[in-house]
Amino acid sequence: MPVHHHLRPFHAAIGALAVAGGLLLTGCGGDPDIGDVQDKLSEEAPEELQGALPGVEFDGDSVACPDGQSVAEGEEFDCTITGVEEGREVTYTLSVTMTGEDSFSYRPTNVEVTGGGTTTG
Repeated sequence: MPVHHHLRPFHAAIGALAVAGGLLLTGCGGDPDIGDVQDKLSEEAPEELQGALPGVEFDGDSVACPDGQSVAEGEEFDCTITGVEEGREVTYTLSVTMTGEDSFSYRPTNVEVTGGGTTTG
């Protein structure tokens, strides 16, 4: 069940966060694929998101991208990253745009908070 009254700070953080310029898929060896994008997001996105919302914790396996997704320049797709904050699951949707043969940019576009029981305030 979504926790609607706690979404305001999460949505405010989404508006403040965007990764511009793009991330490079260096050291992949060969043509990049969706696994390379997912690995790079696993390295970069948690730090960016924790800067916006320090209470949310992520682990290395928290990013999921569509299996078999093309990573050709111009492709756009969504990945998710899930963390935990005070017993609640926080799932961000990241809009990914392939900006080059081996680079991409992303930005959070949605957040869903579930669990954790009731809260006050």
